[in-house]
Amino acid sequence: MMNAPRKPKNVAEVERSSRLWAKDRRQQLIDVSAGLIVREGADRVRIPEVAAAAGVTRPVVYKFFPNRQALLIAVLEDFTDALRDGLRARLVATPPAGPDRNADDFRETVRAFVEVVFDVIDEKGAGGWYLFGTVSAFPELEQTVDEVRARMVRPWHRTISEVTGNTPATVNVVAQMLVAISRATVQQWIDGRIDRAGALDALMRGTTAIISEFTVQPAS
Repeated sequence: MMNAPRKPKNVAEVERSSRLWAKDRRQQLIDVSAGLIVREGADRVRIPEVAAAAGVTRPVVYKFFPNRQALLIAVLEDFTDALRDGLRARLVATPPAGPDRNADDFRETVRAFVEVVFDVIDEKGAGGWYLFGTVSAFPELEQTVDEVRARMVRPWHRTISEVTGNTPATVNVVAQMLVAISRATVQQWIDGRIDRAGALDALMRGTTAIISEFTVQPAS
């Protein structure tokens, strides 16, 4: 029988045995922070806890992130960068129908977006996703969350307007409704209450109902 691997005696030994390039170390700290968010909440993302979980000393964490706010922002940006790249790749493979979009085209775009969300959560965990719903005591983090939310919702406004024929005010309401049901559905999947296929089906049915209800019918 093989012996269990020897545990390093201290953190310094861990660091010596697991040297990483700066880029890889920074990513490791982001991944560790995202994991802490999932397991214990964003409040537990503190420099000592991240250092311990990553097997490094606190000065190593401070080398990349001056404070916990910077760590949380990095987790959020890492997640949204992966979302952007995944959606871009998906839309290149299956581009939208063009200026004459209809409800079916819109639903397929929503499906593509949510599938990318699922893929990114599968790859990176849900830490970055949870930050979208965070009300933070850190002004810079709160501003970053608001900016990311706005960037994610803004492109949908034009498409919703084209599909439904509604006023900007109503389009904004519809966009917020779609965001709400998307977040709720993804959370159900994260919590294991529904599988991926079921989550997509529920979201598509909800999207169809909302778009249908708010589509302006041509005058007879």
